[in-house]
Amino acid sequence: MKLKGITELEALKNAANSIKLPGLEVYQMYSEDRRKTTGKYFLQLGKCTLSPVLDYEQLNHFIHGFLVAIKLKITEQ
Repeated sequence: MKLKGITELEALKNAANSIKLPGLEVYQMYSEDRRKTTGKYFLQLGKCTLSPVLDYEQLNHFIHGFLVAIKLKITEQ
């Protein structure tokens, strides 16, 4: 899926940057299978992988859920 003026990877990286965790990165999973047309991505913090390999929409939901969980954790303290 191509967004207007911005790629999926850039959009996911912007969403991950809103979490403000140093070292949090979004990577694209490359596949040798040319039949698969949807991009797959995963979230990594340093050397630790935080998410499974997901498509754009699923990883976007994962990142926003992660952000909500962090905000809830901060407000509970």
